[in-house]
Amino acid sequence: MEKDGFFIGNMDRRITVLRKATTKTNTGAETKADQEIATVWAERKTASSDKKLDEKVVALNVVLYSIHYHPDIKNENIQDLYVVDDGVEFEIYGFDYIGRKKYVKLKCQLRE
Repeated sequence: MEKDGFFIGNMDRRITVLRKATTKTNTGAETKADQEIATVWAERKTASSDKKLDEKVVALNVVLYSIHYHPDIKNENIQDLYVVDDGVEFEIYGFDYIGRKKYVKLKCQLRE
């Protein structure tokens, strides 16, 4: 069923949205323990591109994920979020809301 330009049947990938978190132990040492925000069905579109930086061509692995609106994702700082898709991590660098609390398009790039 197609709604708002999305075909629900294309949301065939299971992705997990995580938040990078740093906590302090009793001794004051910092440890990294990422927290799962949501595991959702998504449509994936690859939008890779090449950029020329300082006379070098750099490949950017850009991926767009379309998911159903999720309030827990909306309430997070975008700089702290990343997506895991089939074991591969992608940094989220932007998102767009589609419709009124219907869908979210996550703009991601391969995490290095």
